[in-house]
Amino acid sequence: MSRASNRLAGSSTPARPHSNSPKAGSPPRGSGGTRNPWNTDLTPGGSSGGAAASLAASTSTLAIDADTAGSIRVPAALCGVVGYKPPHGRVPEPVERHDRYSVIGPMARTVADCAVLQNAINGAHPTDIASLRENVILPTSYPSVKGLRLEVSYDMGNVLPDVPFDAAIQRLVVKLQGLGAKVIEPHINWPPDISAAARTHAACLSAPFFDQMMQDHLDDLCEYTKWTADFVRSRKFADLTGCIDTAKSLYRDLSPILETCDAVICPTVLTNTVEAEQMPWVTSTIRGVAVNTDYDWVTTSHFNMLGELRALAVPIGLDETGLPVGLQIVARSYDGLRAFGVAAAVEAVVKGDP
Repeated sequence: MSRASNRLAGSSTPARPHSNSPKAGSPPRGSGGTRNPWNTDLTPGGSSGGAAASLAASTSTLAIDADTAGSIRVPAALCGVVGYKPPHGRVPEPVERHDRYSVIGPMARTVADCAVLQNAINGAHPTDIASLRENVILPTSYPSVKGLRLEVSYDMGNVLPDVPFDAAIQRLVVKLQGLGAKVIEPHINWPPDISAAARTHAACLSAPFFDQMMQDHLDDLCEYTKWTADFVRSRKFADLTGCIDTAKSLYRDLSPILETCDAVICPTVLTNTVEAEQMPWVTSTIRGVAVNTDYDWVTTSHFNMLGELRALAVPIGLDETGLPVGLQIVARSYDGLRAFGVAAAVEAVVKGDP
């Protein structure tokens, strides 16, 4: 039984998972919201929090989820499991409105298990025109960390992570360098409006859904959903132009870096202490900076904007408060071998088997 399972077994929280999807939706009435098995006062992340919590608590072994702004990687990071955002088109998603931000991907307790599930679900689908016909099979074992070329970014253009979270990543970087990896910290011009642009993109594409829901089920909706619907209604479809410009600016600076290294490593979230019942309009303070708990505290939507990039969240141990820390590993477009190779090497270092 995992440490998360032991903590869950000692609480009154049921080990019956459900998804927090859609991110802006309310938890199923009568069963309550999903909580983090490492600390049931905290969120497991969303929208696939039920899957990640179940994996961490050893009540399931594999999960398939959707990721439009981090819904695989954020829960994986907060619950201490592995989550993978494939490039858009690698896994068919016939019901996701052809949104290039959105992908279907695997979640598991190890990098190898994640690769096995990814191999099973990738390929073409007759109802998804964007699905790629090439069937890529990822290995389940990779070389050691020695010789890897990594670029590390801590702040992602927003704010540095919480001190315990930041310290855990810095300790890992020292280990990687000691084992022969070359790790440098480049200057990346992260656009300041990434979170706002990602949120606007989601709002524009989900407007019909929220309009219909507000018309048909207004009395049944929680305040979270109503708050999100109000934001959706405040956006115009023309705002998507700004989102595209932000993505172009981001890739212009990031592309040369990805071409000269094996991966960029960075935080998945900026804090792991968001409360389970905390509403997104309630701000959290990270390093003295107030951030909302909708999009601003995560660093995943950057790579949904660049939908062809691969990104994994991999656990790198516990911080000084005993909570999981998830490292995000980003590789160049459609290069799964690099992404999983770095993830497997990092996982081996964390487990003491470099």
